[in-house]
Amino acid sequence: MRALNSGLLAILLLVALVGCEKSEKFIMLENTVHQMRIEEAVVIDRDQLETYYGEIAEGLYPLVIFQSGDTLPSQADDLNGDGQWDELVFLATLPPHRKHGIFVEFVPKDQIPAYTKRTNVRMARIDGDNYIEVAELKRLTAEEGLAGGVFQMEGPGWENDKVGFRNYFDIRNGMDIFGKTTSEMAMERVGVNQDYHFKQDWGQDILRVGASLGAGSIALEIDGELFRVAPGADASLEVVADGPVRSVVRFLFESWTVGGETLDLVHEVAIYPGTWYYESKVYLPGHTGETTLVAGITTIDLGEKDAVMKDFEGKVTTVATHGPQAYDYESLGMAILVQNNYFSGIGRVGPDAEDINNSVLVKMAVEDSNPVKFRFYACWEMSDELFSEEMQFIEFLDREASKMASPILITFQ
Repeated sequence: MRALNSGLLAILLLVALVGCEKSEKFIMLENTVHQMRIEEAVVIDRDQLETYYGEIAEGLYPLVIFQSGDTLPSQADDLNGDGQWDELVFLATLPPHRKHGIFVEFVPKDQIPAYTKRTNVRMARIDGDNYIEVAELKRLTAEEGLAGGVFQMEGPGWENDKVGFRNYFDIRNGMDIFGKTTSEMAMERVGVNQDYHFKQDWGQDILRVGASLGAGSIALEIDGELFRVAPGADASLEVVADGPVRSVVRFLFESWTVGGETLDLVHEVAIYPGTWYYESKVYLPGHTGETTLVAGITTIDLGEKDAVMKDFEGKVTTVATHGPQAYDYESLGMAILVQNNYFSGIGRVGPDAEDINNSVLVKMAVEDSNPVKFRFYACWEMSDELFSEEMQFIEFLDREASKMASPILITFQ
């Protein structure tokens, strides 16, 4: 209790110094698990902030200040493209079973510090010797062929200071992994006058994907049949955020005829600093009823070894593989973590399956147009020797599941 009171005193002293009109208001963060949370992303909606602080004037952005007086790395993202930011994202460090307060001040954009960029997204088309970065793009159709030589990295790439990923921006819609050996942002140069299947100064492409579901690619299961998302759709992407603490790419699949129904599907991927995963949010706008979403992990180099499935406290399911699965047969751990309210089972397809093969299948229930979220982890031993042994990788996932099951609590004091 003494630590909490001292924290409140620090808040009061801080806000007196900054002179905010609403100096008595602060937000409490609580870590309820028995492990350190280091620079973990916290997301707060603008609506929540306005309910608490009052209407935020146009042109003002949130500056997040810890109870010690330090400014926390943050960004404010416009998710719906209306020109006004919708979510605040910041990084917070909390000891086990502790509470700490933050204060949010709203200031002109030029007063927000230039934080170190620790996430990145890159989408560029190739024009001769030039790589032209774009924020929106149409996907190649079946008639236009595959994306090699058309887009840098064959599609969009996203990364943080630990790991990178990419999407094949054509009818394959595959997900792949860039194993990193540097904390620097590298996507701008990946695939430019280099073969990323061989080790570069930043790392390399480490996964064999083939016709599998690769590194978290998605499909729908209808009447026991798998349908890759989404070969016949009018598909495009947009870069939603490209900032220091979060990057977001949104894939849009429209008018996809599958299983006797025409669907729209949105797949949004986000990546945060210091993590070994990207987070997916998938939803079917306007859809009614229940559909089974499938996310996959390739088994091309897994042999007959089974995936490890664990239920953590009845809240989170982990499905993981580990073995010499990287491009040069180094150890690679891959996993999907999903909340149990979405999870509906697992399966596996072998090398002889049609269209989608060589994959562990993680099944999730999509009800109406509500979004489903899951995380895909890629943990390469060349990035961190912690992942060289399977037991260490599984124990790492247990810690990740614990935090996922008990997110940082946010209360408005």
